Amino acid sequence: MWKDDFIQALSRPSLRGGALETADQIKESHFPHALYKYRAVSPCNLQAFRDNYVWLADPTTYNDPYDSLFAVDTDKLADGLVRRNFESLPLANALRAQLSADEVDQIVQVPAPFRQACEAIAGGLSLSSDATKKLLDTLEEASRRRLCAFLDQVTRCVRESLKLCCFSANVTSILLWAHYADQHRGYCIEYALGELPPSDLRRRLTMPVVYSHQLFDTTAIFEEAAKGDFNNLYAVAASLRKAPYWSYEDEWRLIVPAGILPKAGPFFVPTPSAVYLGAKMPDNDRDRVREIALAKAIPVKPMRMSRSAFELEVDPSAH
Repeated sequence: MWKDDFIQALSRPSLRGGALETADQIKESHFPHALYKYRAVSPCNLQAFRDNYVWLADPTTYNDPYDSLFAVDTDKLADGLVRRNFESLPLANALRAQLSADEVDQIVQVPAPFRQACEAIAGGLSLSSDATKKLLDTLEEASRRRLCAFLDQVTRCVRESLKLCCFSANVTSILLWAHYADQHRGYCIEYALGELPPSDLRRRLTMPVVYSHQLFDTTAIFEEAAKGDFNNLYAVAASLRKAPYWSYEDEWRLIVPAGILPKAGPFFVPTPSAVYLGAKMPDNDRDRVREIALAKAIPVKPMRMSRSAFELEVDPSAH
């Protein structure tokens, strides 16, 4: 599926070799003509409609607690860091005082070098096997806690620095109308982002969500970061992954990468190409939305419930 190819290109440990260009080409070949923003009728939402902007917020404020989270294999990352930075660690001098250079090199190459190095050092302390195990477990746990605390801080900072706005490729979803348009009493704005040139920043920053049971594993990316060259868009790739329970949203996201916008706020978008009115929208709210649409000279398309199926459809008799 093209979305899988897109997210794989965007999720590589390094963006060398044209990974970003590949992801962009895949997305562009499937970019929809229009995307939709479901809205409840409220003063702030009507103002955004009137003034042609959407609100960008960080994912910690969204209704999905997993939004933009990512996974890291801390054991694998810790072992890789020990292996890569071994000469700068106090462990190195302690080992070289007890073992030959060949023996030290062998320890560095094992799957768990930190524990092996500690075992070798503990072996020279004439400790009992129980005392040795207790010492090693304590050292490992302390190291893991420090690394996890660091990664938690990175995750929090990254999530708070991203700024997102969500759209859907579906304007007839009963669930979306229920969940995001005040139980069909609201409205839905159509944005013809597909008519913008590919070079337009608003189009370039709009990408599809991929639905997966697994969090984005960034272990390889953090390992690359230790070398000084890595995929610095990993947070964007993480924000484009959601659990399959959300797949009914058929979501696309406008994502401003970390650190560009200092806080949540408005982001200007093209004039809407149409507005859809909920099937249960009160008359007074219909009038308010129609007034804004009339000033923009855009079509107003009321939704209605099908008489033969569990479906929504645009009312062809309405004007």
